[in-house]
Amino acid sequence: MTLSAFWLNIETGRRKVNVGNDDAIFAKSAKNLVLFGGGQSMAKLAKISDQQIRQRLAKLNASSQNEGRWRREGDALTKEFVLDSFTGATRFISRIAPIANAMDHHPDLKLYKYKRVKISLTTHSAGGVTLNDFTLAAKIDKLASKTQPAKK
Repeated sequence: MTLSAFWLNIETGRRKVNVGNDDAIFAKSAKNLVLFGGGQSMAKLAKISDQQIRQRLAKLNASSQNEGRWRREGDALTKEFVLDSFTGATRFISRIAPIANAMDHHPDLKLYKYKRVKISLTTHSAGGVTLNDFTLAAKIDKLASKTQPAKK
């Protein structure tokens, strides 16, 4: 289990607990207790500004070595990948799954026209795009460059 921050209203001091495979530290702040786990930091879960999104999209797209561009669509980042076949598209999706699971951040995936995969990234708990979405987008781009999607 991966937790980023969990608030409790209790009156205890500092404790160490084991949550899943992660050691977590409880740190008391007034009456609020914060659980920091091995997952993403609170900064990664905070919604980022429109300007930050534009800047990060430009950087992400400049570093991409595959076809297509990440775009902002509402409160999400999206990109379409065109693979060489239906099997290639399903393999690409299956390679995304362990990365998303390790990050505890799961994209919306759409397989259509037999070899096209559209990915949508958003952080629902933050109500929009966070640094976590950009981290996963970069990992997906790196994965896609290894699977060599076909040109559109």
